[in-house]
Amino acid sequence: MKPVIKKRTTEAMALFIVIFFVIFSFSIVIYLTEYKPNAQFKTIFDSLYWVIQTIPMLGYGDITPSTQTGKVVTIILVIIGVLILSIITSFITSLYMEYILKFKSLQEEKMKKEIKKLKNHHIICGFGRLGKNVAEELHKRDVSFVIIEKDKEKVENKGYKTICGDATEEETLKNANIEQASSIIILTPSDAENLYITMTARELNPNLNIISRVSEEESKKRLIKAGANKIISPYEISGSRIAYIITSPKAAEFTLALRSTAEEFKIAEIDIEQNSAYDGVKIKDSQIREKFNIMIIGIVEKGKTHFNPSAQTKIKGNSTLICTGQEENIKQFCLSVQKEFK
Repeated sequence: MKPVIKKRTTEAMALFIVIFFVIFSFSIVIYLTEYKPNAQFKTIFDSLYWVIQTIPMLGYGDITPSTQTGKVVTIILVIIGVLILSIITSFITSLYMEYILKFKSLQEEKMKKEIKKLKNHHIICGFGRLGKNVAEELHKRDVSFVIIEKDKEKVENKGYKTICGDATEEETLKNANIEQASSIIILTPSDAENLYITMTARELNPNLNIISRVSEEESKKRLIKAGANKIISPYEISGSRIAYIITSPKAAEFTLALRSTAEEFKIAEIDIEQNSAYDGVKIKDSQIREKFNIMIIGIVEKGKTHFNPSAQTKIKGNSTLICTGQEENIKQFCLSVQKEFK
């Protein structure tokens, strides 16, 4: 607040001098007008007291002018008092607003400096429903990211590093330090804007991982040609999955590869009966992986699931193996335990 007041010291001094002049001059005028015919104005201090309570229109009524001239002076002082109060209110309001703007400006400058220091961060263009979800997920994972959003109200008081601007403008992307970014997630509702941002982002950073939202099916090819690495539909993907894609891209690609080969690759439940060939056998001794080329990724026993069991874990009767592998291999394993394939 001090720098703002210091900057406007001249205005404050001028306002103080005007107020002092009005109080002093009207105290003298009312005293000279009223001190003889009006016993209430005995001293100059009585006049000063009357002026100070008249300017803000308090009007206690304990001291009042009795002459015609005194009443005219009162009317003039009331009008001037209204103007003075308006000027004071306006000055204080402008000081406060200037302080707020100065504070926000300093915060933005501080944020810009912090953003310039970032490396391998992620940029989120658009802070709608999906953008919020992505930001929340990245924040939970303690991953550095910057939001670009036109509407200041959407990102106020969120505590995220934010650039308020148009992501289609090259300068805005540069302010988000796109040259040092690892990826950009483009989530504006307009396919045209997303296409333009993709082209600009690819030009500014050839190695950038670009994930773009698409609404229309026909826009997918254009976005890929423009340089997008992955296209997403807001109706088919959640914010947590987008966060997963950008923080663990290889794992995400592997998951997608599994889904794309879903007809061959299965995750199945295989019940192990008591006294079966595998009852009481350690996983390493069961030869399940060697014989059938499938992996045991979990064992369900007495209602509890044990994920990623070690090679020393014993397979027990009345338990269920969670296995993954090609469909034909799982069928062969099912036959070996004399159980119908599921």
